[in-house]
Order: sequence, then structure tokens, then C-alpha cells
Amino acid sequence: GSIRNEADGVTVAFVVGDGKARVPVRFKGIVPSLFVEGSGVVAEGRLGADGTFVADNLLAKHDENYVPREMKDMNAAHKAVEAAR
Repeated sequence: GSIRNEADGVTVAFVVGDGKARVPVRFKGIVPSLFVEGSGVVAEGRLGADGTFVADNLLAKHDENYVPREMKDMNAAHKAVEAAR
């Protein structure tokens, strides 16, 4: 629940954590489509004096179990056919 869109419509604030530490991040720009709550992210930028990481670039990561949407649809259809047999 940390992702917040700022009033200017182009700035996003969120928190990145590794289980031990949490760092607030601000990014101004268009976020990647895979960027959602709980997803992995690579942020490039600099740490501000106030402890907020100011990101110049965001790369959203998918987990190692990533399956393209098209494949999920095909897998669901295959399972439905198998269950009907």
C-alpha cells in the first residue's frame, strides 16, 4: 500500500524494502506497466539528503515464475479441457 501518485500527475512515491530496511523512493515519469504493489523494481538515481531515493529511471521486474498473459490463457483453457475429460 505504499504506492502514491502525487497531485502533479507524473510523480510517484513508494517504499522499497528488503525485509530489513525500507527506503522511500520518488520517481517523476511514466512507470513501467509491470510496476505494481509487491513487485520487484530496479531504481536508478541518487539518495537525497533527507533519505529519500530520487529515481531517474525505473525498471519493473517480474518473478522467476513469470508467464506471459497469452500463455496463462492457454494454460487455463488446457486445464479446463483436461478437467472435462
